[in-house]
Amino acid sequence: MHARKIHPCAPGLDVSAKSLPRQRIIELNLKARLVFIYAAAFTGLLVMLFFITAPVLRELRAPNRDLLEVGFSQRFLKTASANLSDWREQLFINTISLQSAIERREMSRVQPQGYSRFNLFNPIVQCPKGEQLEVFGGNDDGAKFLCPSLLTKHTCVVYSLGSNLDYSFEEDILQRTSCQVVTFDCTVSGSSIHPRHTFLKKCLGSAASMEGNPQEWVTLSAAMAQFGHSSVTLLKIDIEGYEFDVLGATKSENKHALPAMIAMEMHYDDLYFGTGAWLNIEEQGTLYWPGHGKVSLAELSLFMFHLGNLGYAVVSRDDNPVCEHCSEFTLLRVE
Repeated sequence: MHARKIHPCAPGLDVSAKSLPRQRIIELNLKARLVFIYAAAFTGLLVMLFFITAPVLRELRAPNRDLLEVGFSQRFLKTASANLSDWREQLFINTISLQSAIERREMSRVQPQGYSRFNLFNPIVQCPKGEQLEVFGGNDDGAKFLCPSLLTKHTCVVYSLGSNLDYSFEEDILQRTSCQVVTFDCTVSGSSIHPRHTFLKKCLGSAASMEGNPQEWVTLSAAMAQFGHSSVTLLKIDIEGYEFDVLGATKSENKHALPAMIAMEMHYDDLYFGTGAWLNIEEQGTLYWPGHGKVSLAELSLFMFHLGNLGYAVVSRDDNPVCEHCSEFTLLRVE
């Protein structure tokens, strides 16, 4: 007969010498199965987290993926964003310096006159890929300097604000590109001039304007939804001072929906000249600068800083030779 042994860790438990290896094997098998189950569960959790967080990670790695699709490169956006950041940081001190220099010279508190009031807003970036700016819309008043490669995508969409029934700009865009073009003008009754062109008898404005008069006003997001556009390549603006009202109300809640390029004529005097608001004093309560129609250097700086915060950097400035308080600006969204 074999002597019985008592397991030292379990007093009173009778375990034979022959049964101990088998018990150990069972324990090891059980542990191995548990490890496999835990590993499989952990792997499944990682896979689930990957699919949940992948879109967020992609967004963090490429916050400007829509700009990459338009035609910008990562290298261009990095350089342009750095230039824009430097410009934003220096705008306040540059505004004060320019204003102070004029006051010392004139011995009075005056504003820079002529084109010099735009001197703080000179170009700080170039077109992507080193390309040259091209003129669209002829060589007369209303022509715009644009980065042409951005207009070559099959998804190109151009929104043109203000026409007065002059479609020179739209015709040039339609002839030289494959872009879809929409003209917004609530002041005239126009018509479409091409299969890729649409005329909308509404003005683009803020949500407040649209709520107050939905028959005449539409917001950018509402217009995009109406036409089924996920993005706008170019926003062209010629609206006699209303550029401040339109762009001033623009917010950065969804930067991917903002135009990749803005081309506008900016005024600092005779705002709203010849428009309904200029002729009808009752409408002036809805304007940014009712009555005087003049914009100071400080107000211009605040406006341009607002555009800079939206991610826009100036790529072109062209002073209007027949209007000393007007200048054409083209801006690229680089952030």
